[in-house]
Amino acid sequence: MEERELEKLYEFEQFYWWHVGRRKIIESLLKKILKKSENDILEIGCGTGGNLEILSRFGRVTGLDSAPEALSFCRKRGFNDLILGRA
Repeated sequence: MEERELEKLYEFEQFYWWHVGRRKIIESLLKKILKKSENDILEIGCGTGGNLEILSRFGRVTGLDSAPEALSFCRKRGFNDLILGRA
């Protein structure tokens, strides 16, 4: 993905209905499934890190993405437990 598109995604993930609604669904499902907050979570294809915050409420989260530019946006969000690679 081009860096310009990643920049748009980084901005839109905060307010666009699709991303906001998706995070609400993820959170409600994880509340039902995970009974403790000490889980190890790997988000494969973390992109610019929009889901990492919600996932971090349920444990230690690691983001994996194949684009170094995407991981730099994750770092802007304050996440550093990141892996450059493919699953």
